Amino acid sequence: LDQIYHIEKQIGRREVSVRLFFNEGASSIIGGHIRNQQ
Repeated sequence: LDQIYHIEKQIGRREVSVRLFFNEGASSIIGGHIRNQQ
């Protein structure tokens, strides 16, 4: 049971980091569009 919990924790961490990565990428892309239009 401890192993399964540990693996779930790792997957959860990876999901959070992937979400942060995508959020940063999306916001930088949107920021680039705004900068290009001005």
